[in-house]
Amino acid sequence: MKLPRIGIGAAGAFLFATSLTAQLPQTWVSATGNDSTCTGTTAKPCASFSQAIFLTAPGGTVSVPGPGNYGPAYTTQSITIDGTGGGSINFAGDAEGILLEPSANVNIVPRNLAIHGSGTGAYAIYIASLGTANTMNVVIDGCLIDGFSNYGVTVGSNSPTFVTMRNTMIQGGQIGVFTSQNGTTAPVTNNSHVSLDHVNIQGATEEGVYTRNGNMDINNSNITGIMGSGAAGIVADTYAALNVQSTMITGNNIGVCIYPNSTAIIGTSTLVADNTTNNLACGGTVQGMAGPGPSPKL
Repeated sequence: MKLPRIGIGAAGAFLFATSLTAQLPQTWVSATGNDSTCTGTTAKPCASFSQAIFLTAPGGTVSVPGPGNYGPAYTTQSITIDGTGGGSINFAGDAEGILLEPSANVNIVPRNLAIHGSGTGAYAIYIASLGTANTMNVVIDGCLIDGFSNYGVTVGSNSPTFVTMRNTMIQGGQIGVFTSQNGTTAPVTNNSHVSLDHVNIQGATEEGVYTRNGNMDINNSNITGIMGSGAAGIVADTYAALNVQSTMITGNNIGVCIYPNSTAIIGTSTLVADNTTNNLACGGTVQGMAGPGPSPKL
């Protein structure tokens, strides 16, 4: 399996030369904005999220008054990117729609964004880090993610990373959600904790969710249409721990595959059914679910 890139030095690709100006707690982008002259105010909005972020104080918010393509976006600081009003990010090629790459403790919230990869864009949201000790808290809320070629949401940070995804749709690509943390023996240090709540993942060609090391909770979600050769709805690898509750894992080639040293709790409220193989015996520990073959709702 191809692993995503970690620690991408992409700041120069996104930031624009600009005169020094005071950073604001709230900035604005607009379809009529101009990055070369913007101050981030409603009177002089920017044309891109990345330039607006540059003008926003850490912990501030970038806002959208109306529809437009304002990406890609790059940040190393705490920020809320609020697409309410019609904010979208279109990206293409071997690149990211949103790249998060801080070196200090941060809280980052991409909210109500449509992130389109145009069929070629590699990673829709890539969560990395320039450090190893800083803590990252990321909340992905109310987003539509589609058209990417590789991974929808990637967690590849060496820092302690806590990601919450909620009310989000992820369509297509190779893998919907990919987490890969360092470590080959237990306990894994600086691992991630990822939580999916009301997340729909559809149509990936390899895995709906793949987690390597780290911990993941999946609640009230739907994983379906993962039908490539050997493809699976959920895969846990190396020292991963999964807890899946009130979720539908249906219409996939393989429903669940848990590798050695990984564990999964499949709650009685979860439906694993109508997959070609519901539970593939991959060598890990699965609790609350029948062995290989058809598995009714438990």
